Amino acid sequence: MKTIIIPTTQNIELEYPVANMGERILAGLIDFILYWLYLFLILYLVNTTPMGDESLGDYWYKQTAIFQILTLPAAAYSLLMEFLFNGQTLGKMALKLRTIRVDGKSTTLSNYLIRWVLKMIDVWFSLYVFSILGWGIGVFIPGVVGLIAIGATKNNQRLGDLAAGTTVVKLKLVTTFGDTIFVETGQDYIVKFPEIERLSDRDVSILKEVLDAGIKSSNPRLLRKLSEKVKSVAKIQSDMPPRQFLQTLLQDYNHIFGRK
Repeated sequence: MKTIIIPTTQNIELEYPVANMGERILAGLIDFILYWLYLFLILYLVNTTPMGDESLGDYWYKQTAIFQILTLPAAAYSLLMEFLFNGQTLGKMALKLRTIRVDGKSTTLSNYLIRWVLKMIDVWFSLYVFSILGWGIGVFIPGVVGLIAIGATKNNQRLGDLAAGTTVVKLKLVTTFGDTIFVETGQDYIVKFPEIERLSDRDVSILKEVLDAGIKSSNPRLLRKLSEKVKSVAKIQSDMPPRQFLQTLLQDYNHIFGRK
């Protein structure tokens, strides 16, 4: 299973499973079916709605104009849905997938717009090429360019994703907040060891990992050694029990960082 580590605010890294090719195809198929159902519904309504006493030519032009106007939302379906619903279309919602930026920043309209524009190449280009070549099979295999890109890239990105700096992930974290250095503190929290600022983010991450391991294995010796090491590096003096001391350090770190 491919995963991607996404940095967040507060220097917390979360690990998501990347949506595989089959999941993206299925989500796209759901959207494709809904797209055509909408078009058939609009076509039915236009064809069955009276247009008044007009000549055949005027009737046809009016009918065509109304149909084209009503199909505009369908043409921009994926763009509108992802922008309005935080990176999800109905197909992605059904499979619990989401489009996110690989740098961890909030996805913007410009990111969605780039993906939408390049979908012309990722999804529809193969249909155009096969139709030029006279290969009817092309109707049944849209998205060849996008599928090749997804299979060839590290984070399963189609060309639109590569250009926009995005990918599609499953909404099921591999790494949860409980696995990170994040510890919530209240606004009235008082920092006990400001020396924690002498440690790097990496140092604090290692501290959290070893602390969790020591607690899980009920290993007081490991916690004591870690406590002594941190006191030595950060030049801290404390008589707190090792476990309480280390947990307090994590709270101090999160409160100081959050305040800044």
